[in-house]
Amino acid sequence: MFDKEAWNSKDQNELFKTLLHRIKVEKKFSDKSIQDMKKLMRYAYYLKMSNQKNYLVAEQEFERILKLFKGNAEACYRYGFILYQKRDWAKALYYFDQALTHGTTRALFPLTESQAMKAPFFKGYCAAQVLKEVKEEMELLDEEDKKLQGEGISISDLIEQFRNEIKSHKYTLETNQEEFVYLDEEVYEDSIFDTKYELLLNYADEGLYAKCRGTRVDLTVDQMELLEKLIKAEGRMVSLHDLDEEISWDTYRTRIRRLKEKFANADVDLAIDNVRGEQSYKLMRMYYGIIRADA
Repeated sequence: MFDKEAWNSKDQNELFKTLLHRIKVEKKFSDKSIQDMKKLMRYAYYLKMSNQKNYLVAEQEFERILKLFKGNAEACYRYGFILYQKRDWAKALYYFDQALTHGTTRALFPLTESQAMKAPFFKGYCAAQVLKEVKEEMELLDEEDKKLQGEGISISDLIEQFRNEIKSHKYTLETNQEEFVYLDEEVYEDSIFDTKYELLLNYADEGLYAKCRGTRVDLTVDQMELLEKLIKAEGRMVSLHDLDEEISWDTYRTRIRRLKEKFANADVDLAIDNVRGEQSYKLMRMYYGIIRADA
């Protein structure tokens, strides 16, 4: 956990300048430089935590960190996630791809196991959103625009290639029983209306949502990830230490309360219970489905 009382933006700026100078002189990362880089990242991450939500400054800090070392996979992932939350799909796609490129276990700043598993899905979701944006732009073209001639491939041929790519677009479905099932567009449409799932999480649509026994509840990214963590525990408790980020017990309780409120507002009783004597919650075991876009 970051010690906010012992650190501020002035400290951050001084350490950044010192580290920048040291890297230029050393031409590589010493053990001291690696530790200082990790401290810079902890501060940037602290800025975007739920009790801070200083996303603009956090974004700027990760940009500075990546200027020091563009091969920092963890910083690429965290910066990509901020861009993902801003719905800057093309830029987020690039940084998730960079995180995967540089995120090997032998890297100076490797991805965690959880980040390495999530990054391809974030990349796929962003790619799907870029695809939708291009499709919308394409539909604005009139027939005269499509006939315009230019160097290389014609606009009409390019549009045809794009349409064929859209037709081949797939989704993945993860359930209690099967790790991943690939869906085409038609099966995907059927799946999101399938009432056999007690809880369905859909990351593939523009608006993230969960369906509980057929009732749709729109959620934030953080709420989707928390709900996914709970549902995958299959009725077992999810402790504070099981979460992928360093948050306080008060923050965890607040997130659970807000998640339950979202469902309560939709007249859905989501049975998330506190485990007495433990900093943990559990959700009753349910038959679930999780849909993601597969780029």
